[in-house]
Amino acid sequence: MPVPMPNLKSIRLDRGLTRRELAEMTGCSHHLIRRAEGQIPNAAGLQLYNALAIADTLGVSLDYLCGRGTACHNSTMQFLVGYRRPQ
Repeated sequence: MPVPMPNLKSIRLDRGLTRRELAEMTGCSHHLIRRAEGQIPNAAGLQLYNALAIADTLGVSLDYLCGRGTACHNSTMQFLVGYRRPQ
């Protein structure tokens, strides 16, 4: 299920990160980060496992990253029992 991330660019810039740096930190591609920021027209959102990796790396909740809540990080990964990022 694709996940849109309207707050990603502003959070990334607040942290002083480039797209490439965030991509390296999360294990996502630079292209995927660019797509998530809405820089590629008509692009779908990210898959949930990528969205979780980005939220955790930036220290924000998935809700906030997706434009639905506060910036408080509540460990979005805790609710996923046995979560493993696909290789």
